[in-house]
Amino acid sequence: MKTFNSSRLKVIIDVMQRALDADKPFDMDTWQGYGIGASTTEAELHTCGMPACIGGHLAVSPEWKKLGGEVGDGGIPVYYGAVGVQAIADYLECDIQCAERIVDPQKTEYFYKVYSEAVTPQIVVNRLNELLEGK
Repeated sequence: MKTFNSSRLKVIIDVMQRALDADKPFDMDTWQGYGIGASTTEAELHTCGMPACIGGHLAVSPEWKKLGGEVGDGGIPVYYGAVGVQAIADYLECDIQCAERIVDPQKTEYFYKVYSEAVTPQIVVNRLNELLEGK
């Protein structure tokens, strides 16, 4: 995988660890919910029971917002005008292929070694930590 901003990848790991600790619904196939509106804060997302993927959880995090990120329609991450996977790529300072491997449900079998419906926050935390370690 190409280069990325390791401190920002660590933020994603921390966000996913909070989702794991809160035992909240997770779904790699949706930014947030299923077109039912979007939570705009982490607390709201964690109390409403709406499923979200990595990007959906990141978009409501205080860390994302502190650096200029926003929550778009349906919970999609928005970062200085970039939307979705491109927003994640810009945030991580990596190419689009790097971001796709992390958040695209079509790439989970390659990156997480399981199909998208089997990806859990724990799998995400473990795999992103491996990535930080250069594995």
